[in-house]
Amino acid sequence: MAFDMTAAKERLSSALDCAAAEFKPNAVVSVFKDGAPVLRKSYGTAKETDRFVMTLECDIFLSLMALLLIERKKLRFSDKLSRYIPEYKHAGEITVRNLMDKKTGIRDFFYGEIMRRTDKTDSGISDEERRLRDTSASAKYYSIEEVLALVGEAELEAKPGTEEQWGMATEPFLRTVIERAAGKSLWEFAEESIFRPLGMKNTRRGGANIEYSVIFRNEKLLPFLPEQDNPYIFTTDLADAERLLLGLFGGKLLSEKSYSMATDFRRVNERWGFEHNDGFINTCFYFYGAIGSGVLYHDPGTGASAVVLSSEEGRYIIGSNGSSRFFRKELRGALSEIFTYPKNPKMVLYNKHNCIGAMNLEVAKEQLEFVDDAKTTICYAAGYPHHKVFVEEESGRAVGLLDLYVNKKKQQYEISIVLIDKRYQHRGFGKVMLRFAVDYLKAQGAKRLTIGVNRFNIPAQRLYRSVGFTEDNVYEEGMMMSQTLE
Repeated sequence: MAFDMTAAKERLSSALDCAAAEFKPNAVVSVFKDGAPVLRKSYGTAKETDRFVMTLECDIFLSLMALLLIERKKLRFSDKLSRYIPEYKHAGEITVRNLMDKKTGIRDFFYGEIMRRTDKTDSGISDEERRLRDTSASAKYYSIEEVLALVGEAELEAKPGTEEQWGMATEPFLRTVIERAAGKSLWEFAEESIFRPLGMKNTRRGGANIEYSVIFRNEKLLPFLPEQDNPYIFTTDLADAERLLLGLFGGKLLSEKSYSMATDFRRVNERWGFEHNDGFINTCFYFYGAIGSGVLYHDPGTGASAVVLSSEEGRYIIGSNGSSRFFRKELRGALSEIFTYPKNPKMVLYNKHNCIGAMNLEVAKEQLEFVDDAKTTICYAAGYPHHKVFVEEESGRAVGLLDLYVNKKKQQYEISIVLIDKRYQHRGFGKVMLRFAVDYLKAQGAKRLTIGVNRFNIPAQRLYRSVGFTEDNVYEEGMMMSQTLE
């Protein structure tokens, strides 16, 4: 089946419209394929021309600026904080790499101190007021002096480099390191090294009095206005977010070496601003969901990319208001379904790294009459000897499952199960899998292969015949097909 871009656009637009109808996000979305625009849409109250509030004090921008300074030899992974923040008690124990990995051991100044102290004095306010106060506090600018006054004398909670931390323990320290290494403010450095080189002319410092929605009790949205004098918040629009997307994943900012290192999830911590989700490299540039919600997606395997900007918190909302986060999940699913074709398929033994993807493979309801689901297949193979289970992978995601029976002693070789996820059927993945099975079993010493199929499963029979299997025996509902190997 050849890839049809016109049909892909129609399918994608329909899928997003359905997701938007269910989850009701206030968001704008833009999709690209190999750097070329595919579609641009807006949902809810959001418009393509809207401006959105974001922050520089988030993982992707801080990590990106740190990597740029490392490339320019103004910063090193091995540098101790004592070189940049000598006033901090534990600066000689923590490296820049620890900061980027979020493995510093530093006590969280916000959730560990500010919120703890505040919670003792807020008994006289309503729940709604408390929610807005907490959001306002999390989006507030805290100088390094304020942070050190809160946690500067506290003992480390873990040895640096050992335990990953969540929360707000590292951002002020990494931000300060970047500013002092660069010799300029975070905004000046970002403008000089990111926004200006990418032509992001619509990105401006400050919050522009743009009101956002804050989630309250999973169903109600509260209006929220970010603090306007925070030096790290800025406004941008969809066009500039697209420029950031294409620049970041198109090699216009980082060197090939830095980009490969930052996105190689086998070697480095995933929290350098580049995370891995459903085969996509994704970056988020919102501040703990408090002000703005911006996410960039890139699938290196298919060349599909997307940007989503929302005027709501990027958290789950369970209720009538829907969620931009659920919408983003549907977007990733639609992109992977529409753009995943055999490009560099790999057959990998079932293991701890691909087990979740493999178990989540699904066939169409009408096919369950003919083939077991993935979980049943995996469990069956685990309970019986001589079975080997392979996962077919494409673009970082599982697309199919293969169960082979190999009994060299009895010279029995059988293809037990061939399963392709319903999203990726009729694209050639099944043929790739079967050809692998034939070659693999031949290498094991097989002279003859068999495969069982339901008499009424005509598409499967057609597929098996295409790789050399012929009808052998026919039963009441079943058929045995075989192939003799040279």
